[in-house]
Amino acid sequence: MPLGAWPRVTLAAIRHQFDETRLRVERGGDPADQRRLVVEKLKVEKAEIARQQQELAERSRELADSQLTLSALFAAWHAEALADNTAKGAQAVRRLFELHLLPGAGGTRVGDVSPSDIRNAVRALIEAGKISTAITLHRYTNSMFGWAGRRKPWRLLFDINPVEDVDIERMVPAGYQGWSERVLGDDEIFELRNRFQVIRNTWDFHSGPRRGIARPIPREHELAVWITLATLVRINEMCTAQWQAHVSFEKATWNHLGLAGEEPPVDHRSPLGFRAAASP
Repeated sequence: MPLGAWPRVTLAAIRHQFDETRLRVERGGDPADQRRLVVEKLKVEKAEIARQQQELAERSRELADSQLTLSALFAAWHAEALADNTAKGAQAVRRLFELHLLPGAGGTRVGDVSPSDIRNAVRALIEAGKISTAITLHRYTNSMFGWAGRRKPWRLLFDINPVEDVDIERMVPAGYQGWSERVLGDDEIFELRNRFQVIRNTWDFHSGPRRGIARPIPREHELAVWITLATLVRINEMCTAQWQAHVSFEKATWNHLGLAGEEPPVDHRSPLGFRAAASP
């Protein structure tokens, strides 16, 4: 076995190492085996230290994750799940949460969010007469926890979606109907068209200051009104529609891709009338 390299190691040190090695051999020891045992022991100790460091890092990460709040969950969900929404639509959802849920429960750890936290926010809206807003908040909150239940670290922070224990149907007043069955008559549709035209012409052809004159709505908004009336789709579906992806004029169908916030999203294909399909 090597005892050292001269001149890096002095001859005196080499002789001393030789004498110690010779004594161990004379006493029945094997220096090579001893060195191998030392090396193996060092490897085991090094691996154990690495394992302990990894466990410590995992515990630290789990501790940090366990402190994540409902506000942190909302920020992560909003950034990813609503990335394909229009900027205005995503902002409306942010405002909904920031006004009605996060002020009371935003600082609560995700694992500590209870059905009561959700129920209180929904009940406050219902008592204020904002039933439609309450239903929307319930639906989006359920969607958020559904999203979290499929992703780390969020799915490790709670066992049951707290929204599942909030029965929105029992909370809304009996007989509540979230839609209108009123139908515009032909004379009302003609009047609407005439008003659009009169307001636009008055604005466009007026000379001088326009103070006090009604401003016409943007042309794209006016077109949205007629598309909505022609196809009977809801305004949110119309505003988020991508014509090439969602509307097929060849098949005369409109794929609404379900309600925003539905988990999982469900396709809703509606047939277009002859005039609507031929309008382009």
